[in-house]
Formats: sequence, structure tokens, C-alpha cells
Amino acid sequence: MVHIGADKDFTPVIEKALELGGYKEDTEFTGINGGKEVMTGFAHNAVLENAGKIVDLVKQGKIRHFFLIGGCDGAAPGRSYYTEFAKKTPMDTIILTLACGKYRLNDLRLGEIELGILETYDAASIIEAADQAAKTAIVDVIELRIAKGMCGKSYMLLTGEVSAVEASIEKAKEFVAEKGMYLDSSVIAHPDKRMMDSLL
Repeated sequence: MVHIGADKDFTPVIEKALELGGYKEDTEFTGINGGKEVMTGFAHNAVLENAGKIVDLVKQGKIRHFFLIGGCDGAAPGRSYYTEFAKKTPMDTIILTLACGKYRLNDLRLGEIELGILETYDAASIIEAADQAAKTAIVDVIELRIAKGMCGKSYMLLTGEVSAVEASIEKAKEFVAEKGMYLDSSVIAHPDKRMMDSLL
């Protein structure tokens, strides 16, 4: 076994990888949480390099929470406390990690905004749907358009972190569908900033 020394020369590893070759065809793998992209590499120096921007965002009220995840979930089913905690943090959050904790989180789509839309057949059901959505996860209900000029149809708009919006819309959809009042819904990933500015 070749030891990589203090000079950090990874040539033997690279040469062996090239020798072994890759997969015969493109192969897709997912992370622990089913994510298809891995966000990693932000050590303390990367944070310090952006300290000025972070301080400015705090002063602007765009960052309101800092959480330190200093542990790691276990491999056994149900041992997912830290992952679930990370999923439920508000959008205005920076998560710092220690040790192996990051490897349980690095395929989650954290800190990204989604726009959720749900439409119902009447005013009462959209109010109930918004209540269900707000109770399901940390989201912001940014508009409730109730029946006026739409033949009784109503809709809501909400924003939040990816998993929160998806969970909230799904819960609200199930709730109103049981009453026969569900009309349509959609979740828009990475909505255009200009569109979001016009809504907020």
C-alpha cells in the first residue's frame, strides 16, 4: 500500500485510478439522503474569507441563526437526529459542522429557496391549506389570494428551504384533496430573482 506523505503527492492514486478506468457507461449515484449533488469543501478558511459578507448579511437581517452540528447520525434506521434538525432550520441560517457530521448532510439542498403554489376551489379550503402548510415545516406564506374575481377559486404562495416547501405543499395538498377541494399545485425550484422580487 502506497502511503501519501507530508508532500501530499497524490500521483500514485491518480495513476491507479486511470489504470482501473471508469464505468463502461454513465452511472448515477445518490447521497445518503437521495441527493444528486454533494456540497462540500467549505473549511474554516473559506468561512473566514467571506467573513465580511457574512457580517453584512447579519446586519441586513438576512442571516439570523448560526447552528453548530457537532455530532454525527448513526447508520441504524432512526438515528437521524442531526439530519432532521438540519432540514428544519430556517432559511436565514448558517450551519457549521464538526467531525463527520457534514458527511450526513452534504447532499441535502440547504439554503436554497423554492416557491410553492397551491390552488383550491374555495376560500375556506385555502385558509385551511395554508394553516396545514405552516404547521408542517418552516415556510413563509407570502400571499393568500381568496376567491375575489376568480369564481371562488383561491390560491396561496409560500417560500422556504427546498425540503420545507415540498413537505408543506404535499401536506396541504393531501389535506384539501380529502375534502375534494384540491385544484392544482406546483413547486418551482430556484425561482428567478426578478419574479421573487415582484412577489415579495
